[in-house]
Amino acid sequence: MPDLSTYRLHRVVEDSPVWGVTVPGLRVAYYRHGGRATAGLYAYQGVEIFVAWGYLDERHCRFHAFRSADGDWEPPQPGCPRVRAQPGGGLRLRTGNGVRELPPGQSVWTAVGSVAGEAARRTAASENPVSTSAPMNVAACTTGLTAGTKPITATGS
Repeated sequence: MPDLSTYRLHRVVEDSPVWGVTVPGLRVAYYRHGGRATAGLYAYQGVEIFVAWGYLDERHCRFHAFRSADGDWEPPQPGCPRVRAQPGGGLRLRTGNGVRELPPGQSVWTAVGSVAGEAARRTAASENPVSTSAPMNVAACTTGLTAGTKPITATGS
């Protein structure tokens, strides 16, 4: 996991798009470290839900990690996270612990439900990952960062 305390905040995008679909309540804080290292910290409805990191000159993320329902970080996984915008708002996440639906207007963690079974895995496997460098045409940029109760550190604690 990247230690974001050693990165500098580059920009923040409110109501960020996922694969071209604006997601109300999705906030992304983009960070840079040194000349090439980047990280994106994604929060939905004020709750950090995943982080993805890699290098500026690479098209896709090197790694990503989702936050579990108990507030801890799942182990990092290679590549970009698999995230989709839901019709009518909300997000669908394919995490290491299964598929999660984050509906709009509800508490993120009370609404989180894992979907088990082969059909859910087949559906999630067909979803494209989201890139932390993907939003190029962004309407709203602000400064600041929504901090969670368990910050990202080099040890993940």
